[in-house]
Amino acid sequence: MGNANPSQGEEEMLLPFEAYTGVYAWGSGKDERVSIKEGRGQLRLVHKEGFPKFLFHVGNHEFHPPLAIHVRIRFAVDEERATGLSIFDPGLILAAERVAA
Repeated sequence: MGNANPSQGEEEMLLPFEAYTGVYAWGSGKDERVSIKEGRGQLRLVHKEGFPKFLFHVGNHEFHPPLAIHVRIRFAVDEERATGLSIFDPGLILAAERVAA
């Protein structure tokens, strides 16, 4: 699959997109979850039925959405599969665990 944005020259290759795609929840409500999907050769974050935000890889399983280069979406990875994600802006905003879709 390669890098989400190879022009940025990050040294670390991404895991295959399937390792990150899925549903991540921080509560039991249906509004308390985000989906990570693959589209147009990049990962994208979708909250509720909102507009997908493409994610740009910055290294070490961290990404940022467009026009928000200070925001970080950091994936926790275990055995080459994401198990959770945290969003920082710049401090921790939320932490979510991967759940069944």
